[in-house]
Parts: sequence; structure tokens; C-alpha cells
Amino acid sequence: MSAVNILLDRITASPEEYTLEIFSVSLLVLWVLNFFVGRYRNDSIAKNWFKAAEPLLSEQFSELSYYADSVQAGKNATYIKESDNVYKFYASGRRNCIGILCTLELRKRHDLFSLALALFNIGPVKDRLIIEIPVTAMVT
Repeated sequence: MSAVNILLDRITASPEEYTLEIFSVSLLVLWVLNFFVGRYRNDSIAKNWFKAAEPLLSEQFSELSYYADSVQAGKNATYIKESDNVYKFYASGRRNCIGILCTLELRKRHDLFSLALALFNIGPVKDRLIIEIPVTAMVT
């Protein structure tokens, strides 16, 4: 056999011989697609929650937190994205109350491994909202 025949045999190999490569590339594409779709879904959930909560909080508190970079850029964002699944919001300016810190902990929709564990009820399965309200001591 000549070298040309050996190369032709390798080039004309059947798709069954590339099962592992096809599986690996498919898994990589699925992971990348899930990352961007999950991150977009978490962002839209956070934006919708903050949009719904902002009128009530602006009525109850005089100062809402604004992320400095977004205000300089002309945007009116009122939350801080700590990670792809954790969003924070701070408001202050109410009597006998230091302020309010709302933490929105969402499912890790961008993480394929966490989604697989959630199918078996392992790890966080639901979104959570944590509200912290430190109150000052009353002076009598």
C-alpha cells in the first residue's frame, strides 16, 4: 500500500468512526448555547423584578442605589449584578431605618451542571429574594 491509499482510507472514513468527536462538539455547542440563553433569562428576570419593585421602593425610600458607571453612561440601572445569578439592590433615606438591601438569588440557569443537578432536586431549585432591613435603635 502506498501512502496515498492510506490517506484516502482515512479521509473516506465513515461517520461512525467519529462518534466521540461528534458527541464532544455537540456537548460543547449545547454548553455554550445554554450559557448565553441562561444568562439572558436571569438578566430578564432581574430586570423585570427591579422594574416592578422600583415604584414601591422609590415611594418608601428617598435614595435608590444607582451603579455609578451606569449613571455616567446615561442608563438608569438600579441594581448591581454580582454574578450571573446574584443581583443586589440598595435603598436608603427612611426614618429609623438604615436602608434596605434586596438580594435576588436566581437559579444558575447558565450552568448546565447545576441544571442537571436541579432535575434531581440537588442544589437550589427555586429563585430566592432575600430582604435585609437593619433598623436603628430608638432613642428615648
